[in-house]
Amino acid sequence: MGSEEKLNGDTNVNISGNSQIGAIGSGATVSNNTFTQEIKQTNFDIDLNALTNELDTLLEHLKKDASEPEHYEALAGISKAKEASANGDSTKTMENLKKAGKLAFNWVFDVATKIGVSVAGKAIAKANGL
Repeated sequence: MGSEEKLNGDTNVNISGNSQIGAIGSGATVSNNTFTQEIKQTNFDIDLNALTNELDTLLEHLKKDASEPEHYEALAGISKAKEASANGDSTKTMENLKKAGKLAFNWVFDVATKIGVSVAGKAIAKANGL
């Protein structure tokens, strides 16, 4: 948001930058506007079918190995990533892998490496900036 100034008892707000605001203030109106939402696509060069299968395998191993609160929270992220990959949504897949990695990256990545699910390991690393 930009600067604010008082004028005749009302606050005028100057909007700058990337905003989807059409009008602000008492009595403000707007018409004939078109708002466009930009979605950032993730550069995702991983086979989602293979990833879905490997995330399923990874989940089974993680469930057996989970012992810390962060592990259980990361399991939820991996499960949501598996669902998103099964639905062909690479953006949601990466978002959920990133959340899981923030919670317990070393644990998740170590288990993925140990059991040999390389597609999942690559996706987890990529989602977390590695």
